[in-house]
Amino acid sequence: DNHKTPWGDAINFDDVGSEHVRAFYRQNVRMWLHEYHLDGFRFDATHEIKDRSPVHILAELSEVARNEGRPGIIPLLIAE
Repeated sequence: DNHKTPWGDAINFDDVGSEHVRAFYRQNVRMWLHEYHLDGFRFDATHEIKDRSPVHILAELSEVARNEGRPGIIPLLIAE
């Protein structure tokens, strides 16, 4: 409940316990890339993603997608 959004409490990307939340999101990106062969992601309401970590969660997920994509395919990440 550190940060608020128009929809309520923000997801904990930068406080105590956030390492588990961030790991869940990283693993989710990997799962979509490997299991379903996605080649892109669209993130909605990115202006409301609160993260004061040294590396913002969207930058971290972008790095995961670049490193985990299929050979010859660089996944596209779109921020809405």
